[in-house]
Order: sequence, then structure tokens, then C-alpha cells
Amino acid sequence: MSFVQPSTPPPPPPPPATLQRALLFGFGAGVPMLALLALGEPRGALFAGLGAVMALQADPRRSIPVRVIAVLAAVLFILGAGILGIALQRHEFAVAATVVGITFLAGLPKPYFPYLSMVGKVCAAVVIVTSAGFAATIVAAQAFVGGGMFALLTLVLTAQSRDTQANGISPAGEVTALLAGERNPLFYAMTLACAVALALLLAEAMHAQLPGWVGLTVLFVMHPDDATALKLMAQRIGGTLAGVVVAGIIVHVAHGPWMLVGLAIALAALLPKATATNYFWMSATFTLLVLLLLDLALLAQGGDAPLLLWRLYDTLLGCAVAGSVLLAVYGSRRWRTRRHREGSAEADPPDAPESATPADGGQA
Repeated sequence: MSFVQPSTPPPPPPPPATLQRALLFGFGAGVPMLALLALGEPRGALFAGLGAVMALQADPRRSIPVRVIAVLAAVLFILGAGILGIALQRHEFAVAATVVGITFLAGLPKPYFPYLSMVGKVCAAVVIVTSAGFAATIVAAQAFVGGGMFALLTLVLTAQSRDTQANGISPAGEVTALLAGERNPLFYAMTLACAVALALLLAEAMHAQLPGWVGLTVLFVMHPDDATALKLMAQRIGGTLAGVVVAGIIVHVAHGPWMLVGLAIALAALLPKATATNYFWMSATFTLLVLLLLDLALLAQGGDAPLLLWRLYDTLLGCAVAGSVLLAVYGSRRWRTRRHREGSAEADPPDAPESATPADGGQA
């Protein structure tokens, strides 16, 4: 049983994991991080790196004008989501309503609409994070935009290479198709929004150290296809566990800021390959990248090591919520389908039309 309609094609494969894309990610994300660290802003290096990675992932790999507009729009939407999250601080109901609304919209684009799916989910994630007080500073916003703009410049300068082009649907085409009705079922979008809200409430009730991380996990592992979602959850748990273990080793062995940035640049360069492999490697690489950058940003407070196990715990909790919701929905839909079939079998057969009955007792 699945939310996906029978006519839904499979999502497109990720961009090819070429050496050029590895260098693009490493250079596009590495230079902003190195620049901020050289200026004595290790916290800014975190957001510059994240802004660059988000811009690189939002790149539709089409013509230069399309790439510029798409990346600028993504950065502005994400920045707007951050400003909204900051404005809603200390207004828990407003934050919850906003997150549910954005998550519902993020659940509408089909899996083969990569741009809208990614931007929508990242915007919901940013509202969750900034409303909790993290990244709620001008420096964070400036660093994020600066990293994104440098990555965009890098994309434009390297756009002449043939393998950076894509033949898939453009962001404008995604919007047009969505408005024309090519979307996930509304029931799936509502289920995703309710699951994220449930995850946040449960995390708060259980006094999770990082309740937003629980909501983010649900946001990114839910999928309109039940089987795919369960596979993603298994890979997310394994990848997060691997990322947390490796991060724990690194932050206890190599705790210098330049070493952490160097490792983060290497991980950014590996991200295209990890994404093209499967969700386990993507999750492990991105988790490790974020944890090393968080450790860099929190060096003044002793680093991120005390929170590593909490991140794994919150990921497990988020996957448990998503899995429970999927199993409940699957079971309910399966029960309704079985009842419908049983009812159809027990119903009286319809009367045969007169034209189909034998006339005058003769044989048909």
C-alpha cells in the first residue's frame, strides 16, 4: 500500500558523481568556510558552509540564467524562513502552525520534483531551527547568504562544462506542473505535516535535548511510497549512527579549528558521491559534515561532543514517529480495502439487462 498514484514515475537519478562535481562542492563550500575562519568567525564558517552546500544542491544544472534564478530564489526562500522563525520565537502555537503549514506545502511536490521538494523541506527545517534560538543572529544570516552567493558564482564560472547540464524538468516546469495538478495526494501532505507536528510535541514531552532534530528526521525520511520510506528510515538510522560514531572519534582526536574545516571540506567534496550511492552514505556524510561544523562553531563552549549521543537519540525518536505513522496509515488503508472487497463480494449481483437474457426460454 502506498500514497503514490500508479502513474507516478520513479524519481530521477541524482547528478553523476564526477570528479568535477566533487571539486565544485569542495571549492564552493570550502572557500567561504576558510574565509570566515580566517576572520575569526568559526560560528560564521558553519553557516557559510551550509549556505554553500544548500546552493549547490539546489542547482538545477541547466542554463546559466535558470541556475542563477533558481539558486537565488532558494537562498531567499530559506533566508525568509529563517527570519520568520526568529520572529515567531516564544510563540509556540504560531511556530507549530507555521511548521505544519510549510510542511504540508513541502509534501505536495512529487518525488521527481527535486527542487521544490528540497527547498520546501529546508524552509520548514529552518523555521524549526531558528524558532528554537539556533542561528538566530545577523552574522548567521550574512554567512549563510555569503556562502550561497559564492557557491552560485562558482556554479556560473564552471557552467560551461557539458556534464553540469541536465535534461530534467526545470524549477519553473516543476511549479507549472504542480499548479496543473501534478502533485502528491493531499492525504500524504497532511500525513507528513501531522507526523512532523507529532514528532515535535513528543520530543518536547520527553524533554529531548534537541527536539527540532526529531522533527527534521521525520521531515526528511517520510516518502509518499511506504516501502521507500521504511527503507529510508533504516538507512537514515544506520547513516546517522555511523556519522555520530566517526564524529565522536574525530572531535576527541582532532579538535583544532583548521583541522575541522579541512575535514569538512573533504566531506563536502564527497557529498555528491555519497548522494549518488544511497541514503545511508548521504546521511552518514551529511551528518558527519554538520557535526564537525557544529563542533567548530561551539569550540568556545567546549565543542559539540556532549550532544552527539543526543543527536542519535533524537534521530531514533524521529524515525520511530515516522514509522509508527506510516504503519498506522498503512494498516488503516489495508483494513478499509479489505472491508470494501468483502462488502463487494457479499452484495447481491446486479440484475442482468434484458438484452442479455435469453428470450422465450431459448438458450443464449
